[in-house]
Amino acid sequence: MHKIKYALFYDFHTSPLHPDVGKEFDAEKITDRFVECGIDYVTFHARCNMGMAYYNTKIGTRHPTLNFDLFGELAEACHRKNIAIGAYFNGGLSRYEGVKHRDWTTIYPDGTQHHQPFWSPFSQTMCYNSPYREHLKAMVREVAENYPVSGFFFDCMSAWDCVCPHCIEKMRAEGVDFNSQTERRAFAKKTQREFAEELGETARSYDPEYLIYFNDVHFEDQKNAGSYLEFECLPCKSGGYQFMNVAPHYMRTLGKPSVHMTGRFNRWSDFGGIRNAHTLKYELFFALANGLRPNIGDHLSPDGKISETVFDRCKEVFGALHKYDRWFDDSSAEADAAIVWHNGGEIRLSKVISGTVRMLTEMNMQFDIVSPAASWDKYSLLIFPDGVRLDDNMRRKIREHVAKGGYLFVSGRSGLDENNTFPVEWGVEFESDAAFTPAYFTNAPGDDRGDLSYSFYEEACQVKPLEGSRTLYHLVAPALNREWDGLYPEYYNPPFKKSSYPFISCRGKSAYCSGKIFTGYADMAPVPVREAMKETLEHMGWSSMLKVKGAPSFVKFFAGHSKAGKMVSMLAYLPEKRGAEMETVEDELTAGNFELSLKCPGGVRRVYMAPEEKELSFRQEGEYITVTVPEFTGFGMVVFE
Repeated sequence: MHKIKYALFYDFHTSPLHPDVGKEFDAEKITDRFVECGIDYVTFHARCNMGMAYYNTKIGTRHPTLNFDLFGELAEACHRKNIAIGAYFNGGLSRYEGVKHRDWTTIYPDGTQHHQPFWSPFSQTMCYNSPYREHLKAMVREVAENYPVSGFFFDCMSAWDCVCPHCIEKMRAEGVDFNSQTERRAFAKKTQREFAEELGETARSYDPEYLIYFNDVHFEDQKNAGSYLEFECLPCKSGGYQFMNVAPHYMRTLGKPSVHMTGRFNRWSDFGGIRNAHTLKYELFFALANGLRPNIGDHLSPDGKISETVFDRCKEVFGALHKYDRWFDDSSAEADAAIVWHNGGEIRLSKVISGTVRMLTEMNMQFDIVSPAASWDKYSLLIFPDGVRLDDNMRRKIREHVAKGGYLFVSGRSGLDENNTFPVEWGVEFESDAAFTPAYFTNAPGDDRGDLSYSFYEEACQVKPLEGSRTLYHLVAPALNREWDGLYPEYYNPPFKKSSYPFISCRGKSAYCSGKIFTGYADMAPVPVREAMKETLEHMGWSSMLKVKGAPSFVKFFAGHSKAGKMVSMLAYLPEKRGAEMETVEDELTAGNFELSLKCPGGVRRVYMAPEEKELSFRQEGEYITVTVPEFTGFGMVVFE
């Protein structure tokens, strides 16, 4: 299997009405620029979402104004220059074929085959249970047989809720109630997964080493179908930089090579957008620091002419990354804590996960996000935020974790079963949801931050500590709940009385927080809540592998290792929201002259700043190696050899 280092991804969705497709295309010129930028993998359209093929197909339809084998010329030129190429097929959309074969398209439960807005590519979608299924597999075979490709990328593979005759017949045969939205959607997910597996099997029958990925199929649902993972994240489209912060922590636990795809533009179909180099470097350095390889998305003009401006930007950005190849090649991110979530497919849209990732990142913790499918064995601390649903397998893993001396931090209703019972490992007994709102919490005993009770901006549970538990922080109730009594709107609800119920309690190496603090942190990011969690972990005796003292808050830290040694990547950037959609990085910032300590139980031979290998003096304190980081701008890396 090709090992992706630096990738480009080309969109080439072209209307059958567009004139002169490929007229200016020069395979030698574009691949020479690939070589110049250090590109080793390119994804390019074999067939686009308009249903147009760009190769000499006998099965599909080559674009009517394209008079040569564009994909074939590109594939051959890439092959000569040792650049691997992946063939793009849009799996869920194929407009021309949908127009020709109306029985291949989705019929939605409201009886429509088209959605508003009609100009959207998604206004018509393809049914995976129709003859389209075998048609797409045949096109995959055609490309695999005739072109030197290294993989396939299947796009827009969503699970469409379809009630066409093909789907109804199959649902009846399988005993699915097609009048039930829940059963229809489960059937659609099953169809999506089966189609992906068939496409994967079709491709692998030609080469078991193909790189294969299915966009919009949940990562764990394509465990058998795909061979690598791609994280498509344009911050203005995909949930912003907060979502960018979430996904890699989860992807890297699934045991597959992973790629981070951003874009040179501001949104898909944006031919005139060019994002600045600092923005792209921030996103792709973040990817490398988290164990993902960098990929920049682009559009090729319908006439095939390349943009020198775009290639110059790619060369600038990849050139900055190339300086760190020695350390990032075959590198892995390190983590000693894990956020546990019950379903990996829910992570993208989970407010709870978003708030947890934000808080832990601000605390400079090194963590993964794990589902039941991943191993939890390497983590000293497991975090169960706000509403994790446990099954028997997860309960077993928790018992094993505690038995070997592992730490727990739990919040809200996580682990609460149908009998309103918490696992005994939590150290508390559930009584009810808190009878008061809003809820506050007290300072810890001996805290010198004043007499204020603090908000955490969410609901809480009333729990009873088990024997051996100690309450660190208490819940504080208002005199009057936020409500309307028929006459008076009770809106101003200051803290009134410290309750007997714990906000945070500890028993041994387990801590339980009764508030849904991570959901509240996603909304309001209250610093006292973050400090309370930090103090609780310290009280239990847990210490992170990475400690930072005196660094500005905008610097983000990521620990990793490679053959060159352990390293800490440091990103000194400050993303900004500009306009309703746009997130960007205008400047690289300068930081330094702060202390950084990394847990290195075996000691180190030397410590230096990459890539210049400037030696740094260090001291050893127990398992930690401590250095003073000199000034750097944008991206910095400390290597512990």
